[in-house]
Amino acid sequence: MKPGRIFLALMGFLFLAVPLAMAEARPEDFACRGVALGDAVTEETLAKAFGQPLFHNDRSVFGQRVRYYTFKKKIVVGLSVPGDEVVDIVIKDRDYVARDGVRYGATAYKIMKTYGRTERVFIDGQTLYVYQNPDAPRQRLLIEAEPPEGTLLSMRLTSLPLTIEEAEEREDQEWESQDLNAIEMRGGKIDMSALEARDRAEAARDKRP
Repeated sequence: MKPGRIFLALMGFLFLAVPLAMAEARPEDFACRGVALGDAVTEETLAKAFGQPLFHNDRSVFGQRVRYYTFKKKIVVGLSVPGDEVVDIVIKDRDYVARDGVRYGATAYKIMKTYGRTERVFIDGQTLYVYQNPDAPRQRLLIEAEPPEGTLLSMRLTSLPLTIEEAEEREDQEWESQDLNAIEMRGGKIDMSALEARDRAEAARDKRP
C-alpha cells in the first residue's frame, strides 16, 4: 500500500476512534420512560409509564426479595420488598428507543459510540456490554449482545448483584459498614450542652440573695 493511502487509512481509523473514546454512560441512561433506578414508586406510577401490568410475582434475587411487574411490549420492572424502590428494569421491547437512537438491532459501533468502549462479558448465559452509572456505581446498564456481531438484543437497568460472588461481597461491605457505625456511636461524645446550661442557670439562681 502506498504511503499516502496508509496515512489516509490511519486518519480514518483515528476519526472513528475519537467518538468511542469520548462517549460514556450518563445518569439519564439508567431510567426508562421516566422511571429510574432508585426511585420509590407506586403501582399507579408504573401504570402511567408502562400501562397496566399484566401480572406480578415475587422472586428472590441472591437473597433479596423483589416484586416484578410484567407489562406489554416485554418490559419488566422489579421493586424492592419492602421499600418499593426500583431495582431492576428489563427491556425486550423491540420498539423501545434509548438515547441517540439506540434500539433493538443496534450495531456494536453504535452502542459504543453512545455509551463508550467496553469489552463484552459473559454472565449467566448471556453476552453483555456492561456500563456503570457515574453517579451511582452499583447501577448498571446491561446490553445483551448477539454474537458474533454484537448487535443489541435487549437492555436491562439494574442495581442488583449480577453474581453470587458480588452478592456476598456486598453483604460483607454492609456488615463492615454497620460495624463501623456501631464503633463510631460508641466512641462519639454525647452532647451535654443543654444539661450544662440548665445546671449553670440553677446555680446562678441559688446564689441570689
